[in-house]
Amino acid sequence: MAVDERQKSLCPILGRPALTRTLDTCRAFGIRHFILIAGFGYRDVLRHVGLEDPGITFLYQEQQLGTGHAARLAARYLQSQGYHGDVLVVMGDKFITRRGFARLLRDHAARRPHLTISTASKQAWPDSGRVLMDAAGQVQAIIEKPDLVQSRWLRDFYHWPADPVPCPPLLDLALRYWNRPEKWKKLLGPDLWEALQTQPAIPKNNGWLPKPEDALRFAVTPALSLSGQEIEEQCGQVNISVYIFQSAPFYQTMEQLRPNNAQGELYLTDAVLELTRACHSHNYCVLASAMPHDYDIMGFNTREELDFIERSILEKGLLDEDETDPRP
Repeated sequence: MAVDERQKSLCPILGRPALTRTLDTCRAFGIRHFILIAGFGYRDVLRHVGLEDPGITFLYQEQQLGTGHAARLAARYLQSQGYHGDVLVVMGDKFITRRGFARLLRDHAARRPHLTISTASKQAWPDSGRVLMDAAGQVQAIIEKPDLVQSRWLRDFYHWPADPVPCPPLLDLALRYWNRPEKWKKLLGPDLWEALQTQPAIPKNNGWLPKPEDALRFAVTPALSLSGQEIEEQCGQVNISVYIFQSAPFYQTMEQLRPNNAQGELYLTDAVLELTRACHSHNYCVLASAMPHDYDIMGFNTREELDFIERSILEKGLLDEDETDPRP
């Protein structure tokens, strides 16, 4: 939280810290053992949850190397303890209703997949990773929004009827796909992004394009590949990042994570992607659990997103039955 010095998970949602809400929701369903991983602001987290709770194990993340690194610390601890049950993975900066949590637990228990992921509609969360499923509800692939829009834009560039390609409509097209200029600079590279804004046209053979035309389709299964446009047309659900793993694939994928990104971090979503890719060769089952309400799970990274969560809870009636409306 750029303007807030407190640990993000302790930011209040309608008067109660986000972490408190998450822990209380889990306890309401009988979960008694928690592993909390914190780096920045860990002293505040310790003071908040207390050191005397026998159900909480605290792990210090000395280097903040991403969500996957935090989960890896938990995986190594659980494996060292000989744990072989299910593992719920949730960020401390989430709001989760009991209704949504109940659906996730019920779906996982009914099918016993190797991994269950929570999903909501693409219309509600347009920037989240697209979840492609087969007719039985098993996840075939997750395509992240940046990869998707990059692929769609590059295909349009390669198929443009004129050469050189005029820049104004190219720029308009990019912002129509994703109105995030700061993201496009990373997706296309600074040279191409600057050219789009300063030159009248760009030749197709320019040396700036991040991918060749034959690399723009996404391998959904060994026998199926789709274009970015086809994925958008077929996909209605997105990943909203609460997970239940069986322990064996959790341990395995946490060790396979690599920092193959601009920030040099380990991403938890890469473990999900690894399982969806491996399901075709290792018989893994990854299940999507669609939330009863699109806003049953919400997360925040900014003050504005936190304000949005509070408004949504009040406007959509998402408080649990044993909570009172904090409005006067």
